[in-house]
Amino acid sequence: MSGKCSPGEFSKTGLEPCHLCPKSYYQIDEMSTACLPCPFGKTTTFSGATGTHNCSRTKLQFFLFTTHYYIIIVVT
Repeated sequence: MSGKCSPGEFSKTGLEPCHLCPKSYYQIDEMSTACLPCPFGKTTTFSGATGTHNCSRTKLQFFLFTTHYYIIIVVT
């Protein structure tokens, strides 16, 4: 029998092989088939987050280059 996916991981079945939740997502439960997004305006600085406590605020900075605006997200 395959092992269970741990918090911060997911797979199609909730069993191994598991994948880490990507940045800006988290999972608190074992055997998860999906990860949950961080609350609006927050992100994680790493993959495999295990809860909203790993989500932190982002700062949006705007830079003007010629006639285009670029949004750069800086995590602090």
